[in-house]
Amino acid sequence: MGIGIFGLVVLPGRGDVGFLQMFVGMFAADLGLDGGGALSGKDGTKVDRSGAYMARYIAKNIVAAGLAERCTVSLAYAIGRAKPVMVEVDAHGTGKYSDTALEQAVRTVCKLTPNGMIDTLGLDKPIFRKFCNYGHFTHADAPWEQTDMTEVLESACHAKETGVSAR
Repeated sequence: MGIGIFGLVVLPGRGDVGFLQMFVGMFAADLGLDGGGALSGKDGTKVDRSGAYMARYIAKNIVAAGLAERCTVSLAYAIGRAKPVMVEVDAHGTGKYSDTALEQAVRTVCKLTPNGMIDTLGLDKPIFRKFCNYGHFTHADAPWEQTDMTEVLESACHAKETGVSAR
C-alpha cells in the first residue's frame, strides 16, 4: 500500500459563494497531488483542515476494509453550508463495490458536517502540535489514521449495492 498523499485545490467561486474542493486520502504512490496551505493553521473548525483529515480517514478505512486497493476521497464545501456540496469516492477501478455504492455508504455512515468531522476525529482537543512535524499524515496515533470504521463501511456498501437501506 502506498503512502497517503494529499492535495487541496481552491476553485473559483460561483456567484458570491466561495468554493473549496479537497482531494485527500490517496492511497497510491503513483499519483502525486499537492498544493494548498490549508493545514498551516491549528483550527479544527476550518473545513479545509477538518475536511482533509476526514477524507484521509475515510479513504484509509475503505482500503483497510478491503473495499478497494486504492482510493481517493474528494469533499467539496460551500461557504455558509454545513453539508458538503460534493462527496466523491474514486477507487481507480480497484473497488469491490461500485464508486457510487462507496460514495453512498460514506454519505450514510460518516458525519461530514464541520461539527461531525470535529466530533469524529476529536479536533476540538489540543492535538495538532503533536502532528505538525514530518507532515500531518502517517502518524499512527493520529485520529485520521485510525481504521475503526471498516465494518460499518462494509455493511453500508453491501446494503447500498443490494438495494437494502443501511439505516
